[in-house]
Amino acid sequence: GYAPIDTCRDSLVSYLSDQSEGPGYTRGEAWDKASQAIEDARTSLGLLVERSTGELGFIHLTIQEYLAAWATSRKPDPDQQSILAEHWRDPTWREVLLALIGIHGVLRRERTRVEALVDSLRAQSRSALDRWRQWEILAEIVFNDLGLTPLRARALAEEILDTIERSPFRNLNRRLAHAAVRGLRSEHL
Repeated sequence: GYAPIDTCRDSLVSYLSDQSEGPGYTRGEAWDKASQAIEDARTSLGLLVERSTGELGFIHLTIQEYLAAWATSRKPDPDQQSILAEHWRDPTWREVLLALIGIHGVLRRERTRVEALVDSLRAQSRSALDRWRQWEILAEIVFNDLGLTPLRARALAEEILDTIERSPFRNLNRRLAHAAVRGLRSEHL
């Protein structure tokens, strides 16, 4: 969650001077703007803090997770699905993946893209344990209205409720039930 200041600046300079993905500033302009952006993020905005001498990090992990999700949302669909496939089991990526789906479903109203990501997630199930694990992230997507169509959300909600009834894992049942209770306020469900 932190990096040397020089690495942060070099990364920003690379983006700012990029002719196709970034604004295409000259290297000198990019260096000046990157230095100013880092300084503003540290002092005026308070987004970055010096974690140790010469190393910066975000003031809160949520900012880092959201920015990672936003960057991922700008990638082509196959790349997004690859990232989802690679990281869905990793708890440190959970909020990033939920934010990715929320960006598409809530901010951009791209329901077909949300459904494609959910389908991609469900296709990653390699074992019974994987299927049990997937219910937690699916419950967050369904019961927090992250952009599924009402028909799809209701169908998944029914599957999740069935899982609560038949799952042998008490902690999983508790977490799924907690998500489901939050979903009671949903128009879609």
